[in-house]
Amino acid sequence: MNTYVTGAVIKRLREMKNLTQVELAEKIGVSSKAVSKWETDDAMPEMDKALELCKIFNCTLDNLFRDEMSVSDEKYSNLRIEMVKGFRYISH
Repeated sequence: MNTYVTGAVIKRLREMKNLTQVELAEKIGVSSKAVSKWETDDAMPEMDKALELCKIFNCTLDNLFRDEMSVSDEKYSNLRIEMVKGFRYISH
């Protein structure tokens, strides 16, 4: 269907979050059959569902649809980095 490994990425990310297909389906409001089809590349998630997947997996659309992912890929860990405004250190 596509030249990328979207299904494998979705499956790996789901497993890293210790979610079943049923649990993931419930989180985004689709059937477990839809999740199964995504993971086998028989179908692609619609944009709104893809964005929900990105929220759940803390990834970008590029990560989801374009990146190849190995089992040990650290960028898909549960760590989350957020940018915060700078602050000043004042000594008393």
